[in-house]
Order: sequence, then C-alpha cells, then structure tokens
Amino acid sequence: MHPAGSLKPNELGLFDVLGNALEWCGDAWDSNFTAPGYGTLNVDALVGVGYSDDYPRILRGGSFYSSATVERSADRGGNQPTDRYTHFGFRLARTHP
Repeated sequence: MHPAGSLKPNELGLFDVLGNALEWCGDAWDSNFTAPGYGTLNVDALVGVGYSDDYPRILRGGSFYSSATVERSADRGGNQPTDRYTHFGFRLARTHP
C-alpha cells in the first residue's frame, strides 16, 4: 500500500483508482448478473434492499492483494457488508457546489 494521493491522478482527476484497495459499492451482489450488451440497460433487481449480510455488496477494482488478471475497474465480486479485510476500502466522494 502507499499513501493516498501520492501518485498522479488519472484522466478524470481521480487518484488511486486501482491497486491500493478493492472499493466497496452500494450495489447489492447478484450472482445471476450478466453484463448487458453495448448500448443496453441492465436493470438491477436488487435496488433498495437493506444493508445486511442477507445481501452481499459489490467490490470493484483490484488491490495490492489481487492478482494482475483482476486489477481492473470492470472486475467485480461480492462480500458480506460485515466482512473486514486490509485490502477492502471505499472512496469518499462529493459533488462540486
């Protein structure tokens, strides 16, 4: 791991997007998920479910613990919201005023 913001940002101005820690997402993990085709919308059937171990949450990207094959933003996996590991994290975000 390295201190946040110590590398250059990507084209969108985001720092440390890949490689430091897997990022928690608010979306519930659906084991039946299939990626939609180009230009199509995939409706998430699990929108609005509560945060509990009944509904695992998505982790995206890769971490220092990941193999090179999953070190990409399109990689996704799911874990229970109560799981805690040194290579899980989250991104603080805000909108501009």
